[in-house]
Amino acid sequence: MKNTSATGGYAQPTPQPPTLVTVPQGLTFIDFLQTVLVGLSGVPGPYVRPEWQQQPPKRPTVDQTWIAFGIEGVSPDFNTYMGQDQNGNEYMQQNELVGLSVSFYGPNSYDLYGLVRDNLQLPQNLSALSAANVGYAYDTPAQHVPDLINEIWYDRWRAVFYFRRQIQRFYPVLTFSGASGTIYANAASSDTTVVPFTTGEE
Repeated sequence: MKNTSATGGYAQPTPQPPTLVTVPQGLTFIDFLQTVLVGLSGVPGPYVRPEWQQQPPKRPTVDQTWIAFGIEGVSPDFNTYMGQDQNGNEYMQQNELVGLSVSFYGPNSYDLYGLVRDNLQLPQNLSALSAANVGYAYDTPAQHVPDLINEIWYDRWRAVFYFRRQIQRFYPVLTFSGASGTIYANAASSDTTVVPFTTGEE
């Protein structure tokens, strides 16, 4: 049984209400970013690959245009916000800046980098990000960093794209539905005022 504010101890987040789930169901944030890069670049999904996979797939040939990407850093805001939604659920809201390293490979790597960079300026192309509480911030200057593998140069351009992401986590913090009791007020005089009270649901 998970801890709540009534039990004490370390509390873990509860599942988000369905109406507030932002990343498409069943996808991790990395999976979601892969779908965004596919849409921005027009490159088929199998050739838009997360870097640093446990079992890396076979490297595409030198004449294949493809993309490798990975989150290289995250910078969260110093303070979080604690609040309640309209149903009284307690939540924590955190904003973070995500640095996404993107490498563009192949004979069209430079043009592909420019296409993704420019497509991020079109509001229509940002709708999927916005729906996931993610906004495009800026990108770094691109670097031309070809890879030499088996005496063959694989052309590569690399840039870091920064996104601002808002995260909400809901916690089992219980609220009062009602309370009753007696207030004893003793002023400067010797008389004590007794005030019974009841509040909340009957």
